[in-house]
Amino acid sequence: MVSSAAISRAFDAAWNVLAESVAQENLPSAVLSVANAQEVIRQASIGGPSPALPVSADSLFLIASITKPIFATGVLRLVERGALVLHEPVVNHWPEFGVNGKQNVTLWHLLTHTSGLDQGNITRNRAEYEPFRHRLAEIPALDAVAVRDTFLNFPPGTAYTYCNAAFRVMAVLIERLAQQPYSEYLQREVLDPIGMVDTTFAPDISQRARTVAALDLPYPLDVFEASMTPSGGLWSTTGDLTRFGQTYLNGGRRDSRQVLSPGTVAAATRIQYAGVDPTKGALPNSVYRGLGFAIVGPNLSEFVPVGSYGHGGATGTRLLIDPVNQLVLVFLTNRWGQDNRWRDRAINAFYGSLVQE
Repeated sequence: MVSSAAISRAFDAAWNVLAESVAQENLPSAVLSVANAQEVIRQASIGGPSPALPVSADSLFLIASITKPIFATGVLRLVERGALVLHEPVVNHWPEFGVNGKQNVTLWHLLTHTSGLDQGNITRNRAEYEPFRHRLAEIPALDAVAVRDTFLNFPPGTAYTYCNAAFRVMAVLIERLAQQPYSEYLQREVLDPIGMVDTTFAPDISQRARTVAALDLPYPLDVFEASMTPSGGLWSTTGDLTRFGQTYLNGGRRDSRQVLSPGTVAAATRIQYAGVDPTKGALPNSVYRGLGFAIVGPNLSEFVPVGSYGHGGATGTRLLIDPVNQLVLVFLTNRWGQDNRWRDRAINAFYGSLVQE
């Protein structure tokens, strides 16, 4: 295991990159935390000058698609209980979903982004949300109808396309099997057991004072939060995300709670699919997916150990869980569509400096 002193030196190298990026306004803000499986080793935060942002280690950020592995953890809890089977068709639990050729889509396809679901009608629905601004509570149901009625771009399991719609399908499955709203289920089965006290689809009044505004959102914040998007709608903190990562490093255990079994953790965090994204002309084997997790493969450009896992987010965020060095790295910032070069340069600086003496 790498020493705390070596990790601290690597942290300084990464933080120098991030602080300079914020000073030059390439990043609007930055929070970086590095922990081992038991404790936080270093963390730092900085808010940008334009706009001036109060940022601290306990600030809440819109984490966007880091939501995916958190939500997937809730789904995997149902699999562990025998309520779902990975290779079982969705129509076994939601018969209406089988229209337009979707009868063979399985939970495994949804978790690995290989379902082939077309997201066009969902995107169009979101563009039409304005008439529903006075009926915001209806938006999740609108999304559920959209994924129910959509069609396939390719046969399930034959290719990869990053698919937010798959998580809305899983939200419907949760509600049908758990008999409660998926947000409440996620709170009970994942957030509370791990101690993720500041992770939420809509910060409460006390949390609002610590939220960092999400810049350049594609649609208004009230619409975004009302959507409770299971693929990317959570707010969180470095502390909560660190606890989530540590739970996985510790074989699914958090303090006295076994949130997931070690076997489930192993399955979720190994490469389940390696292939091509047909929409981007990617090279063969350039996409690596676990069950809800992105996996670092052998031909990615970062200096990160192969087999590390986690997820990034559209707001520039990144959660990285490194089982080789037993580390959790959390990076948060707050601009939708953020250029990730600065984040990735900092990660490379961290690993390029991580030398045990």
